[in-house]
Amino acid sequence: MKKMVAIFTAVTAFTLAGSAQAQIANLAHSNQEAQAKASIQPRKVQPVDVNKVLLANLTSRNSAVMESTLEIITREKIEHPEMNFNSLNAVIDQIRKEGSSPALRYKAYLTKNVLTHPEWYVKKVRDTGEDGNIFFVAVGQRDHARLVAYGEVK
Repeated sequence: MKKMVAIFTAVTAFTLAGSAQAQIANLAHSNQEAQAKASIQPRKVQPVDVNKVLLANLTSRNSAVMESTLEIITREKIEHPEMNFNSLNAVIDQIRKEGSSPALRYKAYLTKNVLTHPEWYVKKVRDTGEDGNIFFVAVGQRDHARLVAYGEVK
C-alpha cells in the first residue's frame, strides 16, 4: 500500500509538474505571440515640434551644428516656402549679429534673407548638391544678383 501511495504520489507530482511546465510554455508562447503582434502594429509616435529641435541646434555651442541647422532651414524654406520658421527668426538674427565666425554670421544673414523673401530664391537655387558650402555660395550668388537687379549694388 505504501508502495502504491508512493507511486501514485510520484505520478501525480510528475503529471502536475508536466502540466505546470506546459502551462508555463503556453504562457511564454502567448506572451511571445502578443509581443510579436505588438511589434508589427504601427506605434503611435508623438509628433515632434521641428522648430524646437532646430532651436536647440541653433543655440548649440558647436558652430558646425549651427551651420548645418541654418542650411537645413534655408533648404527647407526654398523647397517649401509655406513652412513657418517664425519662431526661429530672433535666434537667427542674433547669430547674424553675434555669431562666432564670419562664415556663421554670413550663413545666418543668407538664411534670414531666404526666410524673409523665399520667392527670390525658389527655382533659382536648387540642385546644388549635398555640400553645404556650395549651397550657401549659390544662395549668396542669387542674393547678389537680386541686389544688382534692384540697383542696390553695382
